[in-house]
Amino acid sequence: CADMSLILGAIIAKYIPQRLTGIGFSKNNVFDARISTSLMYNSASGGNHVVVLLTFTDSKGISEYILDPWLDARIFKKEESYEIYKNNSNKYINENHCFEVYDKFSAIMNSAEYIEAIAKTINNLYGVNLDKIQLTNPFEFI
Repeated sequence: CADMSLILGAIIAKYIPQRLTGIGFSKNNVFDARISTSLMYNSASGGNHVVVLLTFTDSKGISEYILDPWLDARIFKKEESYEIYKNNSNKYINENHCFEVYDKFSAIMNSAEYIEAIAKTINNLYGVNLDKIQLTNPFEFI
């Protein structure tokens, strides 16, 4: 799940700014949102699971969301994680989960070079051009 989270984090880091500008937000608004991704893990609580933490600033302050590649890439607010995982126990995580931010990869995950390398690989393997996702309908180009 760590490798899937690294890839998902790069896709999200590329997608969200382009999508926001595609639906009318200015580049300054997107920059001011300070969108970033990092990894969170729960090995300390007896689990073995890694997820993406998406952080950004909006009109309500700092918002944090968890993206879990093993739960169908589900996106939910960080504070909702206990309820989500309590009802989805498996061998990787349980109701006693306690995610911790793993900062070692944050700088890499948010670097333009890494994001572009992932985007290029996805385009080469699957023919999905992430540079065109700023469209109002992101699936129009498929």
